[in-house]
Amino acid sequence: MTPEEILIKALADGLRLRVSGDVPATRPDMFVTVERTGGSQTRFLDHGTYAVQVWAKKRANAGKLAQTVASYITNQLPTDNGNIGRSTVESLYHFPDPDSPMERYQLTVSAVITLP
Repeated sequence: MTPEEILIKALADGLRLRVSGDVPATRPDMFVTVERTGGSQTRFLDHGTYAVQVWAKKRANAGKLAQTVASYITNQLPTDNGNIGRSTVESLYHFPDPDSPMERYQLTVSAVITLP
C-alpha cells in the first residue's frame, strides 16, 4: 500500500465514512477525499502532506464533519493505526467547489507513516 492508501484506509476504518482518493461518481450525502500534495520520504518513513476534503450537502454539516475529522486525525489516528506515527492538522477552511452544489471544507494534514 502507498502512504496515501494507508491514510485513506485508516480514516475510513476510524470514521466509518466513505473515504477515497477521488470524488465518487455517485456522491453520498457525506464523504471524504484524500490527496497527497507533497512531503518527503526516507528509507523507512514517509512525511506526507495531504489535502483532506470533507463534503456534505449543507455547509453546516460539512463544517461539523470537518471538525470531527480534524479531531480524529489529531487525537485518535496515530493510536488507532500501527503505520501512522504522528498526524497533525495544519489548517482547516471552507473550500467551496465551483463545479458542485455540495459544500466542502479542506484540512491540510501532515502525517508520518511507516513504509511497508
